[in-house]
Amino acid sequence: MDFADLSRDVTAYHHVLFAVFGLAPWNITSALFAQLPLVLPASPQRAQLASFMDVATNLGNLPMLVYIFLVGRSAFARRQPQSLNAATIYALFVLALITAGGFASLWQETPFGFSLYVVLFALCGGIVGDVMMVTAFPYMTQFHPHYTSSFSTGMSGHGLLTNGLAIIQDVGAK
Repeated sequence: MDFADLSRDVTAYHHVLFAVFGLAPWNITSALFAQLPLVLPASPQRAQLASFMDVATNLGNLPMLVYIFLVGRSAFARRQPQSLNAATIYALFVLALITAGGFASLWQETPFGFSLYVVLFALCGGIVGDVMMVTAFPYMTQFHPHYTSSFSTGMSGHGLLTNGLAIIQDVGAK
């Protein structure tokens, strides 16, 4: 193998990594909605739960706006925007992991006769997706521009991954 072959392999490897990174923004939200056939029978809201989750997911735009107008315009953001974006992305990954673990543990709990945790985790998924969108693309500017295509490809494939796994899991089976 000569140097040119190695260079192509590393580039292909990087494209795959950026595509996997692109899966992150909306993966948790897709996974929550993919599990709805399991959750609905235990929910007092039944079919309305999906609408509550959708509203909660869209409320994730509010923290995104706060981030854009307050955090993104701070003195630190002006001095070290890539560091702020990287730190925010790491924090969002932690929130996504907490959301996944919390959902797996608490989806059947219905305090106050409401699927509060499911809706709360949908809100967290919306926050992860929305804030990641305004941090990941600026973060990507420090890399070669063609990696942005790989990242975008990963973003468009998140539903394929989560819903494909739900099909394999046979979520709708009784």
